[in-house]
Amino acid sequence: MVPRGGHNESMEVRIRQARVDDSPALAALHLRTILFAYASIFPSEALRPYLGHLILDWERRLGDWTFRTPVVMSHPWATTSQG
Repeated sequence: MVPRGGHNESMEVRIRQARVDDSPALAALHLRTILFAYASIFPSEALRPYLGHLILDWERRLGDWTFRTPVVMSHPWATTSQG
């Protein structure tokens, strides 16, 4: 469990192999990362990456049994005392 800063909650973290059905979430994270990381490099008139293309790319990668990538899953819940 990982404590969450300033809150009376904990978050359980699990790591597992990514699956094809994770593609939309991974693509959305990928897109946000690209837009943030390269914002100062690409001119504002440059074409933005398209979420649909990123989803297809992640589906292709995760559908290939030789490609492996972990994903971190988190599940927040209110902390309770257990006795």
